[in-house]
Amino acid sequence: MKKTCTKCKLEKNLDQFHKKNKLSNSYRAQCKICTNMSNRKRWALDSENRKIQKKEYRAKNIEKVRARIREHYYNNKEKYYLKSVNRRKRLQQATITGEPWSAVVSPFRKIAKKMTEETGVKHVVDHIMPIRGKNSCGLNVPWNLRVITEKENQSKGNKEIKWQQ
Repeated sequence: MKKTCTKCKLEKNLDQFHKKNKLSNSYRAQCKICTNMSNRKRWALDSENRKIQKKEYRAKNIEKVRARIREHYYNNKEKYYLKSVNRRKRLQQATITGEPWSAVVSPFRKIAKKMTEETGVKHVVDHIMPIRGKNSCGLNVPWNLRVITEKENQSKGNKEIKWQQ
């Protein structure tokens, strides 16, 4: 059986249309492709609006938000503790000099603190090749560390730097 999509005006087989509901034998007016395209457009617009709304809500209800975060932390303390322990363990395993990982990072932290004081913009220590990368594992050694702004580090996330030749 065939049906015409109300959006693209093409005649297609019924398997190209979503069912209205599981129990019904009727199908939606738009084909799956047109439905998906309009959903993507709507989600793109909605996600921007949601970001703005979340930001406004957080600004107006900062105490409520902090209380919720605090409550989540207390209800999941063990999870946070294990996450911290595992991170320290990964950092120590990635340090090949035999020194504690904090000793390797310490000089970079001092530079970051000095740059923060001079510029007024928060600077942090970043691993060029992430310790826990998707396709590789960086090391906790001086030649894999650098000081960058916190904003740049957060936008980078756990991604590797593309080397330019």
